Amino acid sequence: MAERVSGGRGSNAPLGRTQRIVKRNWTLSVLPWLALGVAGVMLIWEIVRQNLPEAVRAQWPWRLQLLDLESGATVVTVVAALTLTRMQYAQAVRPSIRFMITLTEGIFEELNQTDLHSAQWKLEMTNGGSSIVTVESIEYRIAPVHAVSSEEFRWLAYGDARQAIKAAGLTEWKDFRLHRAGPGLPLSAANSRDVLLLTITTAAMLRLEMLDLRLGVKDALGDRHEIFLPCREVFPVQLDSPESAEPLSADTPPAPRNPEAESAAAA
Repeated sequence: MAERVSGGRGSNAPLGRTQRIVKRNWTLSVLPWLALGVAGVMLIWEIVRQNLPEAVRAQWPWRLQLLDLESGATVVTVVAALTLTRMQYAQAVRPSIRFMITLTEGIFEELNQTDLHSAQWKLEMTNGGSSIVTVESIEYRIAPVHAVSSEEFRWLAYGDARQAIKAAGLTEWKDFRLHRAGPGLPLSAANSRDVLLLTITTAAMLRLEMLDLRLGVKDALGDRHEIFLPCREVFPVQLDSPESAEPLSADTPPAPRNPEAESAAAA
């Protein structure tokens, strides 16, 4: 029924999501630290060696000279600078994936209850970072109302996700459309064009108990980032308990409000 939704967070604010690094480029992340550790050991060795009596330095293993003190200090300084630069660059190219849910048409603040129930929304993403990133994977976790099988909570690829949404009683192109944005898609730096991921009506969201998105991207350093977005939880309007949802595919419009019945119920 149309009364089950109400205005919430608004439709023009970035959505909350979690982001984490799941895999680093071993060559560009571990090797600098390994080189710094080796250089540090060599420098410490030479410092200790130089402070030993000459008679001791003439014996094995103290006879071994890896680098002189000045060269060792230079190597440590250079490697430390490179490691710090890598860390700063990793921070600079870190992706900042932003998601937005907006109306496909109309103004959010001007919607009445009936319009809000049938309103169509679009989920878009954009990269607000300073460097281009590449999409490696997009997965969806979908569960209809009254889901009873744990299989309905698995992460799904694009094709399976479409079928899972349709299995909830929704009609493609009428209630929703899941747009393809697969691996290899480049997300340019700030001010790039938004990428459309999903179009869905408010009423359709009432048919889903769970609609999550998991995005995997790779940055310029080869580090892999994972972004998680619980779409239903951050939906711009407040959705009541999904147990009260009704079928959508029928051609009958949402039931009108009955002020007298509502007043009696309140009393």
